[in-house]
Amino acid sequence: MTQPKVQLVAPLGNITVPGMNVTGVVTATIGDVGVAGSIIQGNNIDIGAGIITATSFVGDQIGTYRAASLTGSPDLVVGVVTSSGFVAQITGDVTGDLTGNVVGTAGSILSGKDLWVGIATATLVGPGQNLAGVAGSSFTHQTVTADGATTSIDLSAGHIITLNQSANTTLSISNAKTAQLITIIRIKDSNATSRTLAWPDSISWNGGTAPTLVDSNPSGGESDQIQLLTRDGGVKWYGWVTFSNNRVDQNLFVAGYNNFGKFGQNESSGTLARLSSPTQISGTNWRNGAMSDAHVLATKTDNTLWVWGGNQQGALGNNKANLAISSPTQISGSWSFAAAGNNNRSYAINTDGELWIWGKNEWGTLGLNQAPGTLAALSSPTQVGTDTTWSSAGDYAYYRNSWGIKTDATLWTWGQNQNGRGGGWLPDNVSKSSPTQIPGSWTAMSGSYASGLATKTDGTLWAWGYGAFGLLAQNNRSEYSSPRQIGTETTWNKIASGSYSNYATKTDGTLWGWGCSINGELGLNEHFSPSYSGRSSPVQIPGTTWETVINLGNKGVGAIKTDGTLWTWGNNEQGQLGINDRTQRSSPTQVPGTIWDTEAVIKPCPGSNGASHFILRKVQ
Repeated sequence: MTQPKVQLVAPLGNITVPGMNVTGVVTATIGDVGVAGSIIQGNNIDIGAGIITATSFVGDQIGTYRAASLTGSPDLVVGVVTSSGFVAQITGDVTGDLTGNVVGTAGSILSGKDLWVGIATATLVGPGQNLAGVAGSSFTHQTVTADGATTSIDLSAGHIITLNQSANTTLSISNAKTAQLITIIRIKDSNATSRTLAWPDSISWNGGTAPTLVDSNPSGGESDQIQLLTRDGGVKWYGWVTFSNNRVDQNLFVAGYNNFGKFGQNESSGTLARLSSPTQISGTNWRNGAMSDAHVLATKTDNTLWVWGGNQQGALGNNKANLAISSPTQISGSWSFAAAGNNNRSYAINTDGELWIWGKNEWGTLGLNQAPGTLAALSSPTQVGTDTTWSSAGDYAYYRNSWGIKTDATLWTWGQNQNGRGGGWLPDNVSKSSPTQIPGSWTAMSGSYASGLATKTDGTLWAWGYGAFGLLAQNNRSEYSSPRQIGTETTWNKIASGSYSNYATKTDGTLWGWGCSINGELGLNEHFSPSYSGRSSPVQIPGTTWETVINLGNKGVGAIKTDGTLWTWGNNEQGQLGINDRTQRSSPTQVPGTIWDTEAVIKPCPGSNGASHFILRKVQ
């Protein structure tokens, strides 16, 4: 039977095919896109596809064509696609393995859909509430800088906080969730300067008190990790320290004249040798204190108080007057501050903020409001008044005056008032046996021979009392019974007083001195005869990186730079300059070591005249 036959002939024009179904394998090579002017058997065919359904495509793509838009139904279903490059947007589900790099934006990842990723790079991180198996809270980190008086942590920016602290600061916390655990990694700046951190009152601490954090970090790497937990949106927090990387040992070193065993070397009375280079006292973690002309008081970071040295008039507070001790001995109680006053007197503030004094009581210097004639010495700590807001205390003005500063920045003085050394009491020359306020807002107090020196909270510097050698820096040598401002600057920082000279640093790192310089104690590379009348206005000591300045006893001076190096000058007859000789220096000379404490929290007391000694804290 004859079958119908089809003959292909050359077309006369364009061919339009409304649709084509293919069963099997379509093998073709895509060439240039255009109009097929002639279809000849054996030649390739370029086809612009509408809808193609197939299980396999075999062939190579030639050119860089894109399927800009495929429309209709059904969609393009591909079994295996092999190519060297694929450029397109994919909307919908992808089933199968995806091998290679994928660059693009994931507009939406729906719950219940697997995510097959070769390499995924992301810069945006969401809270993760819809990740199965993960708690529905934010796991995000933020860095907070604490370089001012107040620091705020906004928890909406993350609950894992790196707190970089470089200043004393008060912390506040906002935007807590109903129930939330936060982590604070506190990193103190890399130096030996301590930084206080005041926490919100809403925190109840494990153990009952706020934690003691790293307070010295000279070489870097010291940190604390604190956890805070709330269940009422931050109204109340429960806090504890999980880690404190405080590797610093806070050691005491001494040099100079070792009278009464005040160098704490546990010697017998016949072996109290002079020391001309720094020698360590036993123990570690020392915090603050002072060495007088005969004895030492110092606290440790665990709030214990230790005393040693001479015990005349009961200065050691152990109820055993006149029995010297040549190694540190603990006084019971919990203490935050201590200072050894000259002329056998001692001061200490406990962790409740109460001021306690003991020892010699001339001129009412114990502040116990006693009438003349009943000023007996006391050999055990006795509280001054009932206030609980004291922050620091000590003596000044030739050892016959006491002072104290409270947390509200008020300054109080008491004792002898000859030559107006009391600081503005009226009428002049009337002594006081209880604390009397000096008007103003104050930060620090010191004093030399018979005068006072203090800084206010506005950065100004003031002096009063005896004006010999120009001690009051008023460009004269007059006496003043009330505080007189030194210059007009508002950048004064740390202060110290020698026997007949005074010193102060400024916030720009400069160091200034005035008064007597017979032994070169002004550090200006000059010496003067005993008839020298002194400098009556501040003169700069060379250098611009000074951090703090200290008195080293009888006309000796020391200062520490911001890099932790210690420099001394002045009288050195007892080796108190710590440079392994007894040669006087009239300009700053470096003491070996680079990690001396820039806070100088343990130091000789102001105006020490008869004693020649060196005591400083070193962080190692």
